[in-house]
Amino acid sequence: MQMQSQVAVESTKVSTGEKTKTCKSCFGPFSATNQRQLFCPDCRARRKLESNRGRKQRYRQKHADEIRTKNRLRAARDREKKHQHLSPQELEVLLRDPDQARNESEIICLSCGRRGLQALRGHIRVYHQLTEHEYKDKFSIPQHAPLVSMEDERRARKNKDLPGLFVAVPSYVSQSEVLSRVPRS
Repeated sequence: MQMQSQVAVESTKVSTGEKTKTCKSCFGPFSATNQRQLFCPDCRARRKLESNRGRKQRYRQKHADEIRTKNRLRAARDREKKHQHLSPQELEVLLRDPDQARNESEIICLSCGRRGLQALRGHIRVYHQLTEHEYKDKFSIPQHAPLVSMEDERRARKNKDLPGLFVAVPSYVSQSEVLSRVPRS
């Protein structure tokens, strides 16, 4: 206790002739280049870094709506790049042979020509107000044909006989990891 009070007393001493001062933050000695310096170089650097962090936080708080809007626009632009629509000529080719609408990583909507979809069920329900059955009748697709990409269909078939699991398991999860999580009865 006396040591802290002694250091505090030394830190309040300001002598005009000496260049060695005591830091107000860490109470360590440092050589001051001018009379007004109160903090050692390490504490000055730390305080500057902290003030920059605070400045960034204040900016984010002040401009939160603007930043949120920019992020939404960027996300919408990225979605548009991913979900591009086919030209009418390409769509006509697909309408003649609907099997070409499915490939390894995506399925293409035959109503609007939207690409980049992994499953059509939600898309046709929201954007075209069609059920799966109506969609398949409209485009002469067999009723047993799935409306998902080939990759998703393969993953669902691989995981369908695992008890107590959802059909869709992410591709980065290995089957051995899935099996290890299945409860044993």
